Amino acid sequence: MKRDFNHILCATDLSDLAGRGVGYGVAVAKAFNAKLYLCHVVDLPSISIAGGHYVYADGLDDSLRAYAETEMQKLMQNEDVDWEPLIASGSVVDKIAAWVVEKNIDLAISATHGRAGLKRLMIGSVTARLMRTVACPFFMVTPPAQPIDASASLQFKRILVGCDFSDHSERALSYAFSLAQEFEADIHLVHILEPAAFRGVYTSEAILADVDVSLRDRILDRLEKLVPDDARNWCHIETSCLTGIPFKELTSYITEHKIDLAVMGLRGVGLVESLLVGSTTDRLLRHVSCPLISVGPAPNG
Repeated sequence: MKRDFNHILCATDLSDLAGRGVGYGVAVAKAFNAKLYLCHVVDLPSISIAGGHYVYADGLDDSLRAYAETEMQKLMQNEDVDWEPLIASGSVVDKIAAWVVEKNIDLAISATHGRAGLKRLMIGSVTARLMRTVACPFFMVTPPAQPIDASASLQFKRILVGCDFSDHSERALSYAFSLAQEFEADIHLVHILEPAAFRGVYTSEAILADVDVSLRDRILDRLEKLVPDDARNWCHIETSCLTGIPFKELTSYITEHKIDLAVMGLRGVGLVESLLVGSTTDRLLRHVSCPLISVGPAPNG
């Protein structure tokens, strides 16, 4: 059950919000006695294109790299953690994804600006693309999240896992139980029953109510069966089946139960769907104040 986090990558664009992500990166590295790779990608503005290659002002790349290294050294100067800076120029998503593989990263961490609506469609979200690209779980710090004191012990006391019984959500569950064991946290295992999944098949409200109750009972039973045999010896577990739009129900649950960390399995969605609608995980990022970990498919498929 135990998942080791020996190598952690934390991405920063050196903004104030990204500083919160760095705080979590340091705290997680200390909690797991892991090596922290603090990375920054210089996203150079193009001046012109010659022969298919971008051309930049002389010295701009070197200047921005030097500035980034100076700022990263300032961020880490008082932190008692094994760390290494990684700085490169180019595509943020491509560079970070390559570092994850090259450095054998177990957990990637970043703050997200949580863009929504037309702004998200026009600009895109680096975080949303990274979720679907990096070959490891991705820990995201949302804009409302309060800065963490990296010198204090990291505390996660209530961990939510969204479960749709897919392979992705079961892999997320394994990470959640490992974290719960590490931090002595409670687990909240939640499934959202979407009305659209069965409404329209039945026309009678009475029949619909019976179906709803029957499904809830079966789902709660399935949730119980996902709990490892010995987990209740060291962890308090709550199982819930809710009805509604997944991201809205999960957002309300997180707020009501004061969840410290959410863990979600990540289903793949197409580019257009991702930009216009977004996954449940992507939508949660724009509404919750707790950190969220997305867990995609295993790297080997």
